[in-house]
Amino acid sequence: ARSLSVVSESEMAPKVNFELAAKRSTDKRLLHYDVDARNVAIAGTGRPFPLEVSHAAIGKHSEGLALYFETIKFFLFLMLALLLFCGLSPLMHSANNNNLSTDYTVNVQTSNGKYRAQTCTRETAASAIVGTSIGAPCNDPLTASFYSCPTLCDVLVDTNADPATLGDLCAQHLPCKNSALTAAEKANCCEERLMPELEAGNMPAGNLACGLFVSVLTLLFWTAFYHKKQLENAQRINRNAVTVGDYAVLVQGLGENTLTRAQMAEYMSHYGEVASVSFTKNVGSLLKAEKDLSEAKMRLAELKAWNEHGKAGGDGGGRPGASFRAMFTRSVDYSDASVAKAEKMCVKLKQDVERLATLPVVNNGEAFVTMNYEAHANNAFIDHRRGYGELALDYLCGCCGFTWGAPRLGGKRLAMVVPPEPDDVNWENVNIRGKDWYVRSVHAWLGLGAGLGVGAAIQIVFEQLREDARAEVIDADIRAAAVGESVTDDGSIGALTAFSGFMIVAINVSLQYLAKVLTRYQRFHTRTNFEASLTLKIFIAQVVNTAIVPITSSRCDRDVGTEGECLWYAPGGLIESAFYLQLFNAFLPDLIAYLDFAGKSREAMAKHAKTQDMAELAMEPTEFILAEKYAATLKTVSLAVIYGPVLPISYFIALCGLCITYCSDKYIALRRARKPVRMKTQGTLYVVMGMRVLAFTQLMISYDLWFGEEKQAADWFFGALVIWILWILFLPLIKACMGIDRDEAFEDGGTGGISYHTNMGKGDGAAPPLPPRPEDDGESELSKADKLIKCQLLNVKPEDFEKGRLDMYHPPLPADASQGTVGNLVAEYRLFDAPTKGNPELMRGQKPRTGGFNVNPPGHAPRPQANMFSFLNFGNAGGGGNGWFTSAQQPAPQGPPPPPQYQHPGHPTPQYASHGGVQMQMMPPPGAPPGAHVVYMQPPPGA
Repeated sequence: ARSLSVVSESEMAPKVNFELAAKRSTDKRLLHYDVDARNVAIAGTGRPFPLEVSHAAIGKHSEGLALYFETIKFFLFLMLALLLFCGLSPLMHSANNNNLSTDYTVNVQTSNGKYRAQTCTRETAASAIVGTSIGAPCNDPLTASFYSCPTLCDVLVDTNADPATLGDLCAQHLPCKNSALTAAEKANCCEERLMPELEAGNMPAGNLACGLFVSVLTLLFWTAFYHKKQLENAQRINRNAVTVGDYAVLVQGLGENTLTRAQMAEYMSHYGEVASVSFTKNVGSLLKAEKDLSEAKMRLAELKAWNEHGKAGGDGGGRPGASFRAMFTRSVDYSDASVAKAEKMCVKLKQDVERLATLPVVNNGEAFVTMNYEAHANNAFIDHRRGYGELALDYLCGCCGFTWGAPRLGGKRLAMVVPPEPDDVNWENVNIRGKDWYVRSVHAWLGLGAGLGVGAAIQIVFEQLREDARAEVIDADIRAAAVGESVTDDGSIGALTAFSGFMIVAINVSLQYLAKVLTRYQRFHTRTNFEASLTLKIFIAQVVNTAIVPITSSRCDRDVGTEGECLWYAPGGLIESAFYLQLFNAFLPDLIAYLDFAGKSREAMAKHAKTQDMAELAMEPTEFILAEKYAATLKTVSLAVIYGPVLPISYFIALCGLCITYCSDKYIALRRARKPVRMKTQGTLYVVMGMRVLAFTQLMISYDLWFGEEKQAADWFFGALVIWILWILFLPLIKACMGIDRDEAFEDGGTGGISYHTNMGKGDGAAPPLPPRPEDDGESELSKADKLIKCQLLNVKPEDFEKGRLDMYHPPLPADASQGTVGNLVAEYRLFDAPTKGNPELMRGQKPRTGGFNVNPPGHAPRPQANMFSFLNFGNAGGGGNGWFTSAQQPAPQGPPPPPQYQHPGHPTPQYASHGGVQMQMMPPPGAPPGAHVVYMQPPPGA
């Protein structure tokens, strides 16, 4: 009883063992373990992975992490392909036809028809970055910038004088569009236009094909190839890693109910042996309250330790100690008043727990049923996998009071789906479902849309201010160079550029934080769905903020009369900004993550902890959030894909950035970060969906913005658009032809026929004993209590706790939770003492192949062989029929026949014909192969 009671603060270990805290921190990282004959990790053998470890080896311990690194690898191939197919040709064309210049020519015509031209020079030159863009040839009068390209400035002078006597034309005749001109200078200004020989040039067909057609095809084919390979990788990982999910079935459709574990086990026993049943319950608020109370107790214990330390003459640790207390106890002060305030908070939280504990507890819709064998879980999946016609009849007949289809429980239709792994389940959120969950989702997406709108508005305002200021500075430089004046740079353009860049970063960080808050608000039932939704939100927010908004807010009207005003290719314009944005995005986040200033600061502050639990909390490894990693990688790729048609070097930047990301993230994941939870392949699906949308987005931006005015652009655009639409319409057919499919329910989980009971260290599967742990190792009372709770859940002795075994489904609970909550947890989720034996009797509507002798342990009973008559419902593949067949060469099983598989009330038990004590063999039905004989009889469905 003491082990399950609330651990008081006075029982906390008075001396902090920082070596133990560091060891526990290491144990929470991704480690490589040896496995025993059961393919289960051997406790105590954990060691860091080598950095060159394969993704398959990582996948045995974290499928999501392995698939993430595979995703980066595939993105590297994509960027290389885009660089080769869509980047090199435009880059070579730009290099060979670079007409960027700081010169403009003033062309004066007098009244008598005489001409004189003088070349003038601008002070501000376009950078080499613009030279790598498709704007370098300066052959598009609607997008070419008069700040970067050679121009001709025409002016008609009302004089008959010799033009050679007109003096300095550059000083007398400035371009009329220069905003820095005085009134007198405007009266003599010249009209600027692109050099005639440049206007005659057209965009090369290769550039149009790359930007509008080849890139879209490359993205679509890459997406299909990536999807196929990632599913194959996931199957391979699942086959090589044994987890509890390989044995489990998630039963849905139960609704709010009062079923017991025994009743659920009895129903599932018709498919095989049942090792455990775990219902989801409406205790999410209670679990959250218990967690908050536990954290408050830990902070109170730390404050008390600091208080006693101060009363004993100790100092407060200076500024580092104050920072530690502010971060981990939420109070810099550790006086008696602060301790009393923390105690008051604990009392309040305890009252909340006691109030929630009095509420009625019911099952709220789902159950994790762990079968004892993988084959028995497959029986449940097979029986509830019905065709569309049968499902239609089920619902149609159900309206008339008749039952059809899969067996029901309490009159309810059930669904058997592949479950998430135990650490993937958000038990605190399972009571949020149905309408409540959908309302929360709508609110979350509306909130994100509002945040995007506010961020876009702020960014557009500062972008326009920056462009106006930049144009004014460049115009002032041009005028000063022409008239011989000096310009005093007040730094406004630099300040606005820096502030505009800061606003992009600040808005990105704010939107990312908003996305996290809104995704938590949705209350997803699994970490997989949480991270998938978070990935999508962050990806959308960052692409809109870093690509869509800057492009649309950058000034480029492309109308007749606005020639030369487009600032895309101007010094400091959109193209230069896009280059630096991609450069910083590709390398700076990885550098910051690698240096890990926050983690090092946290580790340095941990030495100020006064309790063991707080020391272990402070030294916990940082979390490797796959959603943020996926979103960052997708943003790098998206920027390259969107800007690549006009800035081909973007593909190379992304290629180098992804290499750095791969190396940095692999080091962090294997050396510093906490082991990620086992999640499903939802991230792959969202990457595939995102890349399909990205292909369409890139096509629309390329046509509407980059190449819309080109003569042949429409042909390439409509060709690519038709292909994209056909691809989406015929996507199921394409996936079928390419073999893009995964049925996780029937994949080989790699259990090898070994039971879950054995893999939990029971019976013959007991793991070898570990060396005894020293009695006084500084382990805290909370840690010991946590082990005792888990021992009771596992139904093992404390000395056997460290042995290698699989996980089990149960809500996480603080070690110092209330005795009533802990007792209820153990009672409702404790592993069965022994598996519930399989019941061979068929339920109403159950497929015969999923019951009968199939409920026995694999290899313990003769199994029928599939035959060519399965489509006639004869044999084990048809879900019914008159008998099982064996070939003439295969002898029938000896001994008495098995009992009938299903018996309806009111029908007599079928009898096997006998003669003289010898059982008579029943005749095969017409059409059976020669020599076939019936070895097993049962009534057909509906008997």
